[in-house]
Amino acid sequence: MKRWIIGVLLIAGGLFVGGRSFISRHGEAYVKEVLDAYNRARRGGVRLELVSYEGGWNGAEAKVRVRGERDGAQAAVWRTPLILKFRVDYGPLLAGWHPGLIRLRNESRLSHWMRPDIARSFLRRVPGDITCRYDGRMDWWHTMHETIRLSRIDVNDPKRGERFIVEPPEIRDDFALASLRGRAELSAREITLLDTEKGERLEVLTPRLRAVIDEFNATGPIFGSLAFSVGEVRALLKGKHPGTLRFDGGGEVSLRRQSPKLATLELAFRGRALDPRACMAWDGLSSVRLQLRVSALGISGIEKLAAMQKERLAVQQELTRALGIRDDVAMQRAILALQALDDRWIDVYNTLLISGKTRLQLDEVLKGEKESRLHLDLTFTGGTLPSDPFRAMVDLTTGMDRLAAGNFDLRIDAKLLARLSPEGKLILDSMARKGLATLKEGVYHLKGSIEKGKIVINGTRYAPQELIMMILI
Repeated sequence: MKRWIIGVLLIAGGLFVGGRSFISRHGEAYVKEVLDAYNRARRGGVRLELVSYEGGWNGAEAKVRVRGERDGAQAAVWRTPLILKFRVDYGPLLAGWHPGLIRLRNESRLSHWMRPDIARSFLRRVPGDITCRYDGRMDWWHTMHETIRLSRIDVNDPKRGERFIVEPPEIRDDFALASLRGRAELSAREITLLDTEKGERLEVLTPRLRAVIDEFNATGPIFGSLAFSVGEVRALLKGKHPGTLRFDGGGEVSLRRQSPKLATLELAFRGRALDPRACMAWDGLSSVRLQLRVSALGISGIEKLAAMQKERLAVQQELTRALGIRDDVAMQRAILALQALDDRWIDVYNTLLISGKTRLQLDEVLKGEKESRLHLDLTFTGGTLPSDPFRAMVDLTTGMDRLAAGNFDLRIDAKLLARLSPEGKLILDSMARKGLATLKEGVYHLKGSIEKGKIVINGTRYAPQELIMMILI
């Protein structure tokens, strides 16, 4: 029995020593793999570079340079060069007996990353500074598991009488280094915003922001989801609705691949008033729920839209720079570049919206004294626009009534509508008098469809202009 135990221990020890020796020879390569994944995830902007690596059998020290897309922009706030030191521990077993190849650790204060003059100004606003603790583990399957813990953030602005507090925020993520697929969560115990001059206070309890990446593309759209939730929001306000108002809520937006060339965009939101005072401040609403789904969007159109917006941001930054230094030539060049970008909307339109396929579905529910509901189900039926901007705008304007086909169904509390939109109530009153809508027990009901450029209500087809004239007269 003893020989068996000794044999097992010798084998385990041999595996550990052999694994440690192998990992120690490849430790630097593993660190570079982590930095490469970060740089690919950033898709430009800040980059991390390994500048030195001093290792032994148990671990190493890695020095990483944080380099901005433009060193001049980075130097405005951060030290140049900005070097971060990481302690590297080697596997095959890491802290807590977790299986892994390497573990990276760093602890530093945010003010130490800044230029001295910026750091002094920062510490006047944030007297306690902000401590950042990073702990990342690469497992045997080259998946990264990271935890970033920040100390309590307390930002004070005595001149404006404002104070912003975040009780220790924390970031946790797990992602595959090769594909960058994974998930991340940012959370805190509480966020507080104080306005001492007005005597107002906003508290957000247990806020959470969750991100999931299903498919990462170096240049194209990133498929996945982003969701947020709050345990409770407490607002102590003065003025029209004095006292503490309590709410909760959350939401999610997602972009997922539907087929090799099509994608689906979804948006969901929910909000709830937790006491009568909050309900009163919210125009009598006790809850709101919204679900929006747009399917069969052209992925090439999404790619072109994202590229256009990225270029627009860069040109606007260049225009701001040119205005600041009064460079007339650079300003004119930037203005012309923005005009050229505006003309590219036609290509985005033609590739983003697919006739007969792109579909919008909307469901919105408002709860107050009575439940109100809006349902839309529309399919895009427009055609391809010509490449000439003027002709494209003419075709789009004249064919506006034939852009979609589908149905709609609206039920809304008359009292709620009067508070939210008095003009909308006048329109529905007119429609009810003409038999286009009904008003029963204080609830308007309007139901119909859109077919071949006509609006169909109660079996009667109306041209949009005709229907508008009927309502207004």
